[in-house]
This record gives sequence, structure tokens and C-alpha cells, in this order.
Amino acid sequence: AKVQYFGIVTVPAAGLGFVLYYTNQIKRLTRRHFILFFFLIPAVTLSLVWTNGITGLIWKKIELNSSGPFTILDFTHGPGFWFYWAYSFVSLLIGTFLLTQFVVRSQQLYRAQGIALLVGALVPWVGNGLYVFNLSPFPLLDLTPFGFAVSCGAIGWGLFRYRFLDLVPIARSMVMEHMSDAVFVLDTQCRVVDLNPSAHQFFGFTASEIIGQPVGHVLPFLTNFLLIPFDGAGTQVAFAPASDIQCHFRLSLTKLINRKGDYTGQLVILSDITAQKHAEEALKNVHD
Repeated sequence: AKVQYFGIVTVPAAGLGFVLYYTNQIKRLTRRHFILFFFLIPAVTLSLVWTNGITGLIWKKIELNSSGPFTILDFTHGPGFWFYWAYSFVSLLIGTFLLTQFVVRSQQLYRAQGIALLVGALVPWVGNGLYVFNLSPFPLLDLTPFGFAVSCGAIGWGLFRYRFLDLVPIARSMVMEHMSDAVFVLDTQCRVVDLNPSAHQFFGFTASEIIGQPVGHVLPFLTNFLLIPFDGAGTQVAFAPASDIQCHFRLSLTKLINRKGDYTGQLVILSDITAQKHAEEALKNVHD
């Protein structure tokens, strides 16, 4: 039982670390949080496990229970166990929130990856919760390992079917975050499903205000352009949003096609060419 804890104290921290990396949120992790979540709490818990004979903080009482078809250990858990269980639950909660947010905002391929990871993360914890709170249909039998069997199936499916380790969306996030152009991703009904920080700066929208809204409601000047027929290679036009707005954009529209060849939406890129337009007008005035 003590040897098992080398894995038990590793799983929550490793799982949360993977989710932070996979969803490109690792930059939010401060050094203090890293030391606390990924080193200090697991190390203290492991030391309490191996000194339990002295402190009794992990297991108050350990008995052999032979009332069932086979003999198993019956644990009465101490405060150290419940503290670590709460830590594990918080780690799971954070990871689940980040994955859920990722699934909701992602394109179809990444959404399938995220769902596979969510299933893989949650099923073992359901089994563990049933065991810890004595709700298991098989008394005293820890269902966590059986949950990991299901978890391996879900993650294996994501690994081979959706190649989530080959297609980690960090590169996409880095490109989106550092582009100077405003980028909007639209679904088949022209609703906004994603946007980058430059889009926030240009138009002042927050993600919560615009995601899920028809782009014509939040950026009405785009409506006519979205009706222009274009091929998969995309099309470009230059325009000013309104006569009273002293700025000009180059609009680039590109179809989004999945691996099956189905149309899944549009990529809208708005490049600010105001300085270029002013330079052209100034040059024209000089020649005139």
C-alpha cells in the first residue's frame, strides 16, 4: 500500500501539468504554485505515508477483511489522507475546467482530442470517489484501477485516432496570440467561435462578449463581404468599415475544411492597412 503512493502522489501533479502544457496555460504557473502543487504537497504526503506507523496521519487503522470472496485491506483514513485527497480533487477540478474551456472553444479536431482527455481524466476519479465514500457496489474494492483501464482506452483512442500528441494546439495558440492581424474563426453559421488578442485590441471585444454571437451582429460591416463567393484558397479585399472611421483594413477570407473535406467554417483575417493608405494618398497628393 505504501509503494502505491509513489504513483498516487505523481498522478494529480503530472495530470495537471500535462493539461497546462496541452492547453498552453503553463505560463500562468508561478514558481510558488509550482513548488507547492508539484513538489511540496506530494513530498510531504509521501513522507507521511512512510512514517504512518509513527504518526497515523494517512491510515488511522489498517485491518485485514476476509468477509468477502477474497481478503483485502480495510483502511480507516486519517487527516493526512483527506488533505491529500482534497489537493488531488482541486488539481482535477482545475484540469477539468481548462479542458472543458478548451473543448468548447476548439475546432472539431481539437474538440475530439479534448473530449478523449476529459473522459480519460474523469473516469478514474469517479471510481476513486465511489471507493473513498463507500458508495461502491463492491464494498472495500477500490475501483480506481478499473477506471484507469477505461481511461487508457479513451486516451488510446485519442492518441491513435486524433493524434493528440502530434497535434498539440500550442503552435496554433502561439501564432494566434502573436499575430498583429485581427483573426476571427467562424462556424458554418457565421458565428464567432474564436478570436485572437489583436481582435480584442482592434474592436474592444472580450471573448465572453463575442464568442457564440453572429459576426454580423458584432461586426456588421463584414456582413456583405461574407456573402462574396470564394474558393478554398481564399480571397482578399480592402475596405474601410464606415465613412466616419479613419481606418482601413485588408480582409482575407478562407474556407475551413476538415479532413473529410466537409466545410466547417471560415477564417477571417483583418489586416490594418491604414498607414499604407495614408502613405498612398500622400504620395498621390504630391504627384498631383
